[in-house]
Amino acid sequence: MKTLHPHRIEPGQILLWFIEATRLIRRRPLCFLAIEFIFFALFYLIIQATASIAPFTPIMVLLAFFFSASAIVLYFVVAELVIGAHEADHSRPVRPLTHLFALMGSQRALVKTAVIALFIGLFFWVVSLTVAMDKSVLSGSQRLLDSMLAEQAAPWLLECKLAAGFLYFLVLAMFSLRVFFSIPLMLFHDLDGDAAQALSHRAIVINIQPMSLVLLVWAMLLLGSMLFTPLLSLALLPLLGAFIYVGYRHVFLGEPSNAPARAVKTTAMETGTAA
Repeated sequence: MKTLHPHRIEPGQILLWFIEATRLIRRRPLCFLAIEFIFFALFYLIIQATASIAPFTPIMVLLAFFFSASAIVLYFVVAELVIGAHEADHSRPVRPLTHLFALMGSQRALVKTAVIALFIGLFFWVVSLTVAMDKSVLSGSQRLLDSMLAEQAAPWLLECKLAAGFLYFLVLAMFSLRVFFSIPLMLFHDLDGDAAQALSHRAIVINIQPMSLVLLVWAMLLLGSMLFTPLLSLALLPLLGAFIYVGYRHVFLGEPSNAPARAVKTTAMETGTAA
């Protein structure tokens, strides 16, 4: 932490983050697709479990389980996407065990941050329901439960809509807590949650203008996906993970562009080479 200091960036460089994040995904398309598949498979199981216990479980207890399980899974998947982007940037072969060990090494800090982000995200969700005259927390909770029960057989479109919603409130929570850069700081620098949050906080404060632009753009993308095009969440989920990595690399390592792509040996999860 003594030698890791955030750099100042310009608002116009945010577009480069999107470009470089997209290029990293193109280097490892099957890796990112595999991680995304794992998320939606786990999300499906959570929805099924929630629907199966709905008849004999109080709605608040039911949604507490649903939100907690989904938020923790989502946070770990975003962390996994950050690792995937890091490996793509350095043209390393995909090794699932390496990903697993990296996550296990930071699991306590990741879970702690995920739980705090969950409460902040729920706060924003509750506020969004209470400010509308025709909505309330109870009615919104009931509509969510009814949707899960109605789509229990094939909830793919519902999954995409809920994923966009979770990502939207996660981004709001990450900026409210100023932990946008915490995941790569914990994973790649062996920092605990408090140290990572302190560094992330400093990076956001000294780059308040560009990071405000980041919040605005991501909020618009995710809100639009949640309300109008839920399938867009399929692209936004891996893009967010790669975007966080590129932003961390630029702000903390001073490297705005991806490292030159190098050929690597094909693995079971990856058949393409860098574009």
